[in-house]
Amino acid sequence: MCACAHNRAPIPHHRPHAHAARAPSDCAESVVEHDEVSLRARLSGLPAAEAVELLEHIYTWDGKAIEILDDGSVWNHSASPNTGNHPDEGKGDGVSSYALRDIEVGEELTDDYAVHARLPWFENLCRDVGATSCISVGAAAPEP
Repeated sequence: MCACAHNRAPIPHHRPHAHAARAPSDCAESVVEHDEVSLRARLSGLPAAEAVELLEHIYTWDGKAIEILDDGSVWNHSASPNTGNHPDEGKGDGVSSYALRDIEVGEELTDDYAVHARLPWFENLCRDVGATSCISVGAAAPEP
């Protein structure tokens, strides 16, 4: 994930290896938007552990499942996140993330998973393979 903060990645689960802030770099598109058909195709043939890992690094936005292709996929959940939608953008665009406060180099990047909409087909797919979706993590997290 680029420090210039485009290509959102909340996914950011219960992962032990969360991404940390770093110096700015060139940013490239690094997300894939899936509908149910394309995500099932993406999962077909993956070993079970890889399917779980993939699904646990996907978030949902506007009826789509968003796969993050770079290290932005390892942001962690926080009910008091240091990144999120730009304050002037309301709901945001689903793929951009902004620092909500100053973030120190080396500090873990966090996002509030609870702001993502529950997508029934995605939740069912996660349940079928034994994955925990980001929205489930966010909804279950205690408030600070």
